[in-house]
Amino acid sequence: MPSDLSPAGLSSEDERSRQSGADRPTLKATIAGLDLVGTRYSPSLVTITEEATGHWVANVARLPSGTRVVSHNYRYRDQFGVNAFDPNGCDAREALSDHATKLWN
Repeated sequence: MPSDLSPAGLSSEDERSRQSGADRPTLKATIAGLDLVGTRYSPSLVTITEEATGHWVANVARLPSGTRVVSHNYRYRDQFGVNAFDPNGCDAREALSDHATKLWN
């Protein structure tokens, strides 16, 4: 593999663009007391970050069956719970999922 390609096979310029979210649809929302920005990276993936810091909060993926899967940063477990089965944060996880849906439609 040429040295100017990332492990994903992208040129360094494409990789920077992918990481920065340049020219990608975005949508802001306040969920669980956090000001967030959702960025659609593909027809089935939305990455959600904190607006002020840029820290990664969650990914929301849409499976071919239409099911939405939320994977969130453990740092935000107080807002979103420990895992998908934790009753604490259930409403906040659903709000993240709904936020991503707005970017897919």
